[in-house]
Amino acid sequence: MIEEMRHGGAVLVFPEGKSHNDPEIAPLKTGLARAALRAREAGVRDIRIVPIGITFENKAEPDTAILAQVGDPIEMDDWPGSDPRQLTEAIAARLRIISLTGDIFPSGHHAMSHRNALIRLAAWWGRTMHKIPLQLARRQATRLSADAGEPAMYTMTLGLGAIIVSYLIEVPIVWLLFGWIAGLLFLASLITGAYWAAYADHSPKRSRI
Repeated sequence: MIEEMRHGGAVLVFPEGKSHNDPEIAPLKTGLARAALRAREAGVRDIRIVPIGITFENKAEPDTAILAQVGDPIEMDDWPGSDPRQLTEAIAARLRIISLTGDIFPSGHHAMSHRNALIRLAAWWGRTMHKIPLQLARRQATRLSADAGEPAMYTMTLGLGAIIVSYLIEVPIVWLLFGWIAGLLFLASLITGAYWAAYADHSPKRSRI
């Protein structure tokens, strides 16, 4: 981690150390603060701790809308102390500012608007062709999950595997029936459809952090 920061890289850390559905942030672990302080002691400069609050419209759904709020960074070059607990408290305070409870998406808000008919058609195709493998993955994810925050993680992992298997079945069939050009075009349509299905226009419901 220190070498990554030394070379100007970014490190993503979840300081709560767990996934939960509580409206307030959980007590933070001190690992983030300790790592930042150790990196500064090792001579790394220009370290910034950037608090990011992530709110899900429906955490259990893999295609849910997400609101990301970015708070004021902590400049480690200007941080006066060396106590990881004090730094952790400062990080927690900035996270609370961008993690307040309240309505996230106004009524009638659209996460993204795509008016192009071709894009809408591609999104419909993507949803249609990926519906069955994702439903199967979702059902299995629900069986494996111990709480409401886990299905989305399992769905992403199992869903990717199910989609790859469906491609391996569908594309060769199209290839054999209609030729290699049709097979490649069909594969391209699946990938394009999957992309636009993920970003197509949808209207999220009202949500609370």
